[in-house]
Amino acid sequence: MTAIAGVIVMGARARDLGAARTDLGASLRAALHVYGRDAWDEWRYERGEQLRGEHPRGEQPPSVDAPRDHPRALFVRALLRTLPEDVHDRQPLWHEASGTALIFDGRIDNRDEIARALGIGAAELAQLSDSDVALRVALEWDTSAAERLRGAFAVACWQPARRRLWLARDAMGHRPLFWHQSQGMLAFASMPAGLLALPGVSCELDELSVARALMLDMHPYAQTIHRDIQRVEAGRVVEFVDGAVSVRRFHQLDPQRELRLARDEDYVDAFREVLERAVARCLRSCGPVASQLSSGYDSTTVTAVAARLLAARGERLTAYTSVPREGFAGPVPKGREADESVAAAALVARLPNVDHVRIRSSDRSVLETARVGGQLLGKPQRNPCNGPWIAAIYADAAARGARVVLTGQCGNATISLQGQQLLQVLFAQGRLVEWFREASALRALKSSRTWKSLIRQSVAPLVPMWLIRRRDRARMGTNTTPPEWSPINPALYAQWRARGELEGLKVHSRARSGAGARLEAIRMLERIELGEFTAVSNAAGVDLRDPTKDQDLVEFCVSVPLGQLSRRGQNRWLLRRAMAGVLPPEIMECQAKGYQAADWFEHMGAELPQVGAELQRLQACREVSRFVDLDALGRSLSGWPTGGWENPAVQREFRLRLPRGLAVGMFIHDASGGA
Repeated sequence: MTAIAGVIVMGARARDLGAARTDLGASLRAALHVYGRDAWDEWRYERGEQLRGEHPRGEQPPSVDAPRDHPRALFVRALLRTLPEDVHDRQPLWHEASGTALIFDGRIDNRDEIARALGIGAAELAQLSDSDVALRVALEWDTSAAERLRGAFAVACWQPARRRLWLARDAMGHRPLFWHQSQGMLAFASMPAGLLALPGVSCELDELSVARALMLDMHPYAQTIHRDIQRVEAGRVVEFVDGAVSVRRFHQLDPQRELRLARDEDYVDAFREVLERAVARCLRSCGPVASQLSSGYDSTTVTAVAARLLAARGERLTAYTSVPREGFAGPVPKGREADESVAAAALVARLPNVDHVRIRSSDRSVLETARVGGQLLGKPQRNPCNGPWIAAIYADAAARGARVVLTGQCGNATISLQGQQLLQVLFAQGRLVEWFREASALRALKSSRTWKSLIRQSVAPLVPMWLIRRRDRARMGTNTTPPEWSPINPALYAQWRARGELEGLKVHSRARSGAGARLEAIRMLERIELGEFTAVSNAAGVDLRDPTKDQDLVEFCVSVPLGQLSRRGQNRWLLRRAMAGVLPPEIMECQAKGYQAADWFEHMGAELPQVGAELQRLQACREVSRFVDLDALGRSLSGWPTGGWENPAVQREFRLRLPRGLAVGMFIHDASGGA
């Protein structure tokens, strides 16, 4: 994939850019080259209506003073070759006849469809990179190009004669893109680091965004954690014309759309078809393919489908399962499984072209992984205890020559939707005979479910929302103590509550119809921001791809009727039928849920001296103290327990609050320069 950036300046700022063009290129390269290690190219616009295209590495175009009203521009591209067609990538691109510059990051999945629409023959298409195809699409359909493309992409298109720049991200947000605008300057970059490298872009933090991070509100808002930097949200086109900015959403999932097929079997057949297509799109690679493999439905489904498709091409798949240290015996929370490799191995035994690698990460520092991860993400890591094993998988995959790592991160909101709202919908619609049949089946399968709990679950959507909010506020009372899992400063928490932001975090199932259930799934999907995480994998030399958030697959899954997702007490009914005979009983019938980083307390316990030193460093930073409750973190450190690691209260304080507080604190310290 590709890290991209561009800066366009006018007037006096243009003259400044002309004088500092070499230093600016070096600054951008230092910030972005980590995300694309295979090639670096720069393109400069310095001659009014003329543009100098690609130049040999090391050669600089001559400096020519431009009139005051003509802009100067610098576009850069750092390439990580992951697609076969990347050998043809020669970005940034310039189309002389139309005066259009384009720079593209990503993967186009419907290349053949685009080629047919534009009259591009098969021989010519084979010689075109995905960026070349994107330019053809932009020239034909302008900003509507974003709707025409399927895949994972971020694109910037500049037309200097029209004083116009537009930016776009794919409908599902697989690739990241950020922007900044100030007096006389407009800039964009794949990651915040590319913008922070520019003169005049402040690293000052946005208070509300930091509070949201501390309260685990992970929705990818347009405003980032840096006050001067905005995010291009998924499925949007951001257009700048003479300094004026406008945002257009070109894709939105419709909760009213329900798929209607004749037979139950038709849904299974259609699901298998769209799932296989989604996985196949992610297998286009110029090197070996790997996958993350837990014992859950999503990663096992992705791995099984990918293995079959690769076997047809005579290729192998490396599947990675994170496991605790050898000999680890717990403790773990009730109903959780510490070593997911047992169930994963049962699947691998059915897949002859899969090499199963168990990853142990006890040699990796939680603190250092969180620090580096925050720098690469451009925001604090959410779950620092998971950082070491994720980094270990990327490193091992890259060492084996893999270019792609598959994941099923979004599967809970797509392929393995449980249909848990079925009882609510049946009850709300007065379909009591069906409700009784489904509730009885659920009780038969799960003896722990009582009639009282089932009735309470079913009537929940009928309770007025104003009454629920009144109850929640009454329970909270005037208490200003943050929840145990949040390291937020109590004073900032009080401000957060006063703004009413806390209510936005409380999720109440309100499904009274199939559309209501689909809306809940859509909202869950919209909270998952893949863009920055794929860029972090690029920094390790691999490309993280999630077929469970393929646009066609998402649109199919959220349109499936509830009765296809849950039936006779069985949740995930559609996936269960589709993968019957493929996934082994160890996965299909497993009641325990995998427990990631089960030996987290051993990792953290081994680093307590470093944690103490880090807390002392953070306490000297006023900006960190403004956001993070460092006193609470200090009490946690001094009260580090000797057991009870399966206890929920212990986990909230020591697995969640302490490492999250350190991760946010380190990020703020580095962003503020320790002030």
